[in-house]
Amino acid sequence: MTSSESTISTAETDDIEVTPEPLPLLQLADGLPPLIETEQVLTEAIVGLRNGHGPIAVDAERASGYRYGQRAYLVQLRRSGTATM
Repeated sequence: MTSSESTISTAETDDIEVTPEPLPLLQLADGLPPLIETEQVLTEAIVGLRNGHGPIAVDAERASGYRYGQRAYLVQLRRSGTATM
């Protein structure tokens, strides 16, 4: 094999997609969101979700098992264009 056969020209590599290495999630992108503990803060959160766009992601944490019921202890909401709540 000659040296011209073993190399790839720049024109041939322009179409190759380079996928970056995934970064570990060590910190929340927006920081730790505050707890919503008052009606006023809840109303502000609702307005923020309404002003966002796209689907709303919901995550609920429950404490279940021998001592606890199925009550939701933490509910997180996220929508593009607004913060995590």
